[in-house]
Amino acid sequence: MVKVLVTGADGFAGSFLVENLLANDYNVRALVRNTPILNIPSRRVRKSMGKLKRLEIVKGDVMDYPSIQKALMHVDQVYHLASMSGIEETRRNPQGAWSDTTGTFNVINACIENRIQRMMYCSTCHVYGPQSTFPITESNIPQPNDIYSASKYSCETLSRALMNMNPDLDIVFSRAFNHYGPRQRENWLVPKIIMQALRDGSVHLGGNTSRDFSYVTDIVDGYRLIMEKGKRGEIYQLCSGIERTVEEIAEDVISVIGRRDIAVSFAVPRSADIPRSYGDAGKAIRELGWERRVPWTEGLRRTVKWYQERP
Repeated sequence: MVKVLVTGADGFAGSFLVENLLANDYNVRALVRNTPILNIPSRRVRKSMGKLKRLEIVKGDVMDYPSIQKALMHVDQVYHLASMSGIEETRRNPQGAWSDTTGTFNVINACIENRIQRMMYCSTCHVYGPQSTFPITESNIPQPNDIYSASKYSCETLSRALMNMNPDLDIVFSRAFNHYGPRQRENWLVPKIIMQALRDGSVHLGGNTSRDFSYVTDIVDGYRLIMEKGKRGEIYQLCSGIERTVEEIAEDVISVIGRRDIAVSFAVPRSADIPRSYGDAGKAIRELGWERRVPWTEGLRRTVKWYQERP
């Protein structure tokens, strides 16, 4: 049975990836930096799922090389998701965002030392920056325009350089577009709209840009398929192919909540924002057999329900 390591395992997407891998009969070692654990299924839930023995949680940090080197021992594959995420967070701490390149170097170097079969690097659609042709495909030329996207694209470039130097090193790349679902932090768009609507009775947002959203379980299913079927060095986009403005997204969320009295207003867009973003997942569909299973409105219902059930 294949044993995998997931970095950033207790994050939003990382925790859903852990669940996906367990459901597909992998042995999972989950690397977490902080305790208490927030998002990974509890021991009681794992036992009820019959997956108690196949999940090992280890504490470590990709910035601490001895801990990441130890975490990769006796592992077959690595999903590298750990990074500082969130545009606002990275802009408040650009040095911390840039340090993700060091963390990625540590993970790759530990892969080489431990002779790991394969690694997936979790990049982002934000590396494309402002584009003039749509939908965006893997052939669009990246134009990183802030510290978050620059750091992510630098990690991609670093990965390719180390693959050139180490022919046995096998890395595949994901570039997922925006995703949403339960357990996402409140400063991300969909939960921000939900929480403002539930708590304040009004919604105030930044600029009315457009984005491409998919439900988180579909995205992490794509991560697994990229690892299982993707070609060495290739990039695979995961997205809906549907462009929605922030105003349309807010209206859809409010509709699911069932309120008609919630006003939506907009502020000045943040600097270096991307005005439009939506992609084409044709490559992932053709080569990996990936598909989106959760419709937009159904995903919103699940997400709203999760936040409504919590104080």
